[in-house]
Amino acid sequence: MLDRRNFLKTLAAGSVAFGKRADTPVPIRSARSGLWSSAGTWEGGHVPAAGSVVEIVAGHAVTYDVESDFVIRMVHVLGTLSFARHRNTRLDVGLLKIAGDASEDGAGLSPHFHFAARPALEIGTPDDPIPAAHTALVRLVYCEGFDKDSLPSLMCSGGRMDLHGAPLSRTWVKLGAPVKKGDTEITLSEPVTGWRAGDRVILTATKRQIIIEDTFRDSVRDNTQTEERIVKSIAGDKLTLEAPAQFDHKCEGPYRGEVANLSRNVI
Repeated sequence: MLDRRNFLKTLAAGSVAFGKRADTPVPIRSARSGLWSSAGTWEGGHVPAAGSVVEIVAGHAVTYDVESDFVIRMVHVLGTLSFARHRNTRLDVGLLKIAGDASEDGAGLSPHFHFAARPALEIGTPDDPIPAAHTALVRLVYCEGFDKDSLPSLMCSGGRMDLHGAPLSRTWVKLGAPVKKGDTEITLSEPVTGWRAGDRVILTATKRQIIIEDTFRDSVRDNTQTEERIVKSIAGDKLTLEAPAQFDHKCEGPYRGEVANLSRNVI
C-alpha cells in the first residue's frame, strides 16, 4: 500500500508524463507580474503560443486576459494566475498545475512542506466574482504524447483554487403553478435574481411516460419527461421560455416539479 508521500509522488509524476518526450518545448517563464497578453510579462518577450509549456514563477501574479482558441500544453502555477474580470476569457490547456514544487516529476512534494506563499489559481474571488456580463472558460484538452490515464488534468497540490462566478439567489426553485404542455410562461414559487435571458434551465419530470400497474403515484424514474429549455425573459417569479413545454409538470402541494438553472459564467 502507498503511504501518503509516495501517493503524492505517484500522482504528480503521472500528471506530467509528457515531460519524457524529447520534443517537449522549453518552458516560457514569467519575468514579472503583469498581463498574460503582454510581451513584457515573459522572459525573452515571448507570449505563450500553441503548444507552449508555461511557468508562472513564485512571487509573480499574472492576469489571464485573452480568449484563446489554441491549446497550451501545460501551465505550471508557482505564483498566482488570476482571470480578468473586464472581458471574456478562455484557456484551452492540457495540464493546469497549481503546485509549489519546481520539478516536473513532483519529487519535491511532501504533505509537511510549507511554502512562503501558496501558489494560487483565482477565477473570481468571494468578494470579487467574475461579473455576470463575462464568462471565464477553462477547457482541458488532450495533447499528443500525454498519458491518457492521467491527462488532461487540473492538479492542485499545496496550492489554492478560488472559482467564483456571478451569484444566483437560487440555483433551483419549485414550481409556483402547474405547467401544461404548450406553455411558454412558467410561474416559480419565488422570485429569483441572477437568472438571465439565454440561460439554460431544466423542468423536472413529475410523471412517468409509461403507465405501470400497482403503483399509487406517478414516478419519474423511467422514461423521464425532464426537459431542457432556454430562457427568453424573466421578471420576478415569471419565466418565459423560447420554446413551449412538451409535457405537463405538476404542482400539487409539496409534490411540485422544479426548475433548475444550468448556466454559469465560470466554466
